[in-house]
This record gives sequence, structure tokens and C-alpha cells, in this order.
Amino acid sequence: MGTQAVHLALMFVSAMFTQMSWGAATSPEGTWKSNCLGGTTVSTFLFADDGSFDRTERQYLEHDCTKDGIEFRYRGQWSTESSDSFTRSGPLPLDLELASVQVTLLDSFLVWSHNLTKFCGYSDWTVGQPKDVTGLDCQGLKVPPKGDLLHTIFNLEDKMLLLGRGDDKHPGDLPSTRHIELANDHPLFLQNP
Repeated sequence: MGTQAVHLALMFVSAMFTQMSWGAATSPEGTWKSNCLGGTTVSTFLFADDGSFDRTERQYLEHDCTKDGIEFRYRGQWSTESSDSFTRSGPLPLDLELASVQVTLLDSFLVWSHNLTKFCGYSDWTVGQPKDVTGLDCQGLKVPPKGDLLHTIFNLEDKMLLLGRGDDKHPGDLPSTRHIELANDHPLFLQNP
């Protein structure tokens, strides 16, 4: 095989790889999991190919993420906008529409204390049994209602997913206030490569 043919073959493979990489980078599909964040929290995201998402945030009672405490589960739909206004090298838009939020207590002391305070209006908490708290007021914490939207961003780097972080000017409640900063300190890692 001549030098020119090898060069053309390499260009073809390079172009094919670039297209495959770009195609994969336009979607957060897959199961993603964080390390133990701040010593007390592990987050898992499932972005399914049917447009649904399932986010679980498990908070632990010990600073080594070993003693279960409480689990928050958010479900809904996700979509990405047209990437026409975004560059390939930058973060892409991601919109999340909430369908439900559940809380599961994983510790008997937490069950006792949450029943005592009627957390989220419930006084019948039990270990391991989820309660739907969508749209409820939980002792001053307003849980988002069904249909609530979050306008954020995402970036894929190899097998790592970075999501957007809100701030005062960019809370993500409207497309015009979409997150513009990535949460670089909270990476999620692909679980099903």
C-alpha cells in the first residue's frame, strides 16, 4: 500500500472517529454515578434513550458514605435542544422536566424523628418505604412540583459527565437563566460503558 493510500486511510479513520465522538457527545444517555461527595452524598443519574431520567441522591450519616441515611429520587423527562447555538467544544443544553420526587428514609432514628416532626406532612414513615413528596412543603423546604423545569448544561469528557451549576443570575428556571457554569467538583462517571 502506497504512502498516499495509507494517508487517505488514516484521514478516513480520523474523520469517522471524530463523527462518532461528536455523536456520542450530544447525548448524556447512560447511567452515571458520582464518587462520595463531601463525604456524605452519592448521586446516580440514569438518562434513558426514551427521554426519561431517574436521579437518585443518597445521603449518608457518616463521612465515608457507608451508613445509609436518606434517599431522594427524582424522575422525569430530559431533552437536549438543537446545538446550533453551541460550539462542539463547549457545554450543550439539557432540559429536565420533573414528574415526581420521592424520599426514602434508610435509618430507624430518622424514621422516628421525621414521624415526630411530621416531615412533609407524613407521620407514618417506615425504613425503606418511599413517600411521594412532589410539590410539598417539607418544613420550609419547597419540593418542586410536577412539571417543574430545569434548564442546565452538560459536557462529556471521555467517560465523565459534568452537569451545570446554578447561581443567583442563572438559577435555570427559564431558558434565559440557563446554567452557564459546569459543576467541575461534582463529576459523574459512566457505569455502563
